[in-house]
Amino acid sequence: MFLDRDDTLIRCNDITPDGDLGDPGLVELLPGAREACQGLADAGFILVVVTNQGGVARGKYGPEAVEAVHARLNELLG
Repeated sequence: MFLDRDDTLIRCNDITPDGDLGDPGLVELLPGAREACQGLADAGFILVVVTNQGGVARGKYGPEAVEAVHARLNELLG
């Protein structure tokens, strides 16, 4: 199952006005996201998080920042 990252699993647009989140310190799960992901995994789904990061394209941060945000997301999801 494919899940979008920003504003589906983690807060984004209300944290960064332009929607570009490249700081792992700002990563915050949306209410119920962890439980929903766990329920899907328990039901046998393989979860894949997808994201398009305009901040990389605009030079606001690099791919390493995206990887750091994803690492933090993985920590929070367990």
